Amino acid sequence: MRVSTYEIILPLIDRNGSESQEHALLANGIYGAFDVIPKEAASKIAAGDIAALAPALQERLLRRGHITNKDAAAERDDALLIARLSAKLVTDPRIVLFVMPTYDCNFRCPYCFERKRLRHGPEWLSKTMAPEMVEAIFQAVEHERKRGRHIESCTLFGGEPFLKENFAAVQKICQRAGALGIPLNAITNGYEIDCFRELLEQYPFRNLKIAVDGTGAAHDRHRRHKDGLPTYARIMDNIALALSKGVDVTLRININRENVGEIKKLPEDLAARGLMEPGKDAKGWGTFEYSFKAVEEADTLPTHMSEGEVLQAIIAADPVKDELQALEHESLYVNAAVGLRRAMTKKQLPYLTAGHCNAVKGKAIIDPYGEIFPCAYLLDDAREGIGYVDEAEGRFLYNFRKAKWDARTGDILKPCQSCPYIFFCGGGCAMKAKKAEGNPFRHHCGNIREIWDYTAARVAADEWAKRGNEELTLSYAEPLSRLSASQQERLCTTNSRKEIFATLLALGFFEGKT
Repeated sequence: MRVSTYEIILPLIDRNGSESQEHALLANGIYGAFDVIPKEAASKIAAGDIAALAPALQERLLRRGHITNKDAAAERDDALLIARLSAKLVTDPRIVLFVMPTYDCNFRCPYCFERKRLRHGPEWLSKTMAPEMVEAIFQAVEHERKRGRHIESCTLFGGEPFLKENFAAVQKICQRAGALGIPLNAITNGYEIDCFRELLEQYPFRNLKIAVDGTGAAHDRHRRHKDGLPTYARIMDNIALALSKGVDVTLRININRENVGEIKKLPEDLAARGLMEPGKDAKGWGTFEYSFKAVEEADTLPTHMSEGEVLQAIIAADPVKDELQALEHESLYVNAAVGLRRAMTKKQLPYLTAGHCNAVKGKAIIDPYGEIFPCAYLLDDAREGIGYVDEAEGRFLYNFRKAKWDARTGDILKPCQSCPYIFFCGGGCAMKAKKAEGNPFRHHCGNIREIWDYTAARVAADEWAKRGNEELTLSYAEPLSRLSASQQERLCTTNSRKEIFATLLALGFFEGKT
């Protein structure tokens, strides 16, 4: 027996930042097993001294996958199989649809990664998606559905999707999505939402993502209207409007050293406006959430803050210094927390995916010209497109670059295959890899481990305190141990989702127990 190649050993840390002196956390990166064990035992595991563990604990950790009789190659085969199953059943069948009515925007934010589009000139920038293109997109969607693809939502994107001069195009998109029963989302600056009130009432909008940079004048200095108008007050009114129509709103606050003081001011302003009133969602209001995120700018700039520094600023602004509550309001940390808490319900096996983000998991951003892109950072560069909409035939036609993006996952990237964070990182951000290595199809670790470790240590401590069960999640190790040679061969070779599902069902993968 040996310690798993994919083992992560972490402290358990409570919401006050105090580390447990008696217990530690084991997290297995390929089986999704999270276990609380005595700290002394964790030290023995870290030293590879498995023989010194109590027999009952050895048996439990072997069953859960933390220690193993498999060699490194066999464990890696398990990792690749889990990645394949996730891709075949979840990732490959789905299309994460984003539709851009225009590249134009009524804001001129100084840090915006989309500012490069201004070089194309006003005529190109202000083009509105034609009705014929909208129709072709949704004909293609219907065709993809017949082929077994799942379109989970349609997100309006830009530029700024809610420009009043583009009302007809947005209405057409909403009509076609609504007719197909596809939920709608939007990523918007929030300034002209009131011009689209009737669409929020009539069509199945699920969520609006809106960004601000603080309160009042602090926001207006950063998120500048192209005509120099103040924007904060109207955005806040429009958030209340959307919530009153039953639409969920996720507010992101961009933070650097210029506006870090807004971390304390903004929640106070949101509360004063009644946006965080408990129970409002039960009265027909949408759910309101907010989080802070570091401005994406060069780390050499004096204004730059890392995500960790933003988190520490959130903690510093909290009178009770609640570290767990703080991470729930930091954009990247809360993303990790959501996945961890879902796994710790133990209702099903943890969702493990080798893809870092939706760019490699079915995302299709369609611009006003019908070009298809996998990532917002690549928009307007035809060389980076993964396909286009055939307007005459109503089809999505993909090129070879689509296959390259689909293959940019942790199970394909060699350095990631034996990494304990393969399913928590998925190879990292492609755009950060491009910036650091000159190639988006390389891996990029960045600060993902730091964020994940910090979050897992605190979420696990909280869940253990609430539930008292030392086995915090279900584990893939036991159902995989029941695989026969013929079943393993079938799962590794078949492309039939029906066949994969039937095999896993027979093994008890979907029973909420292992």
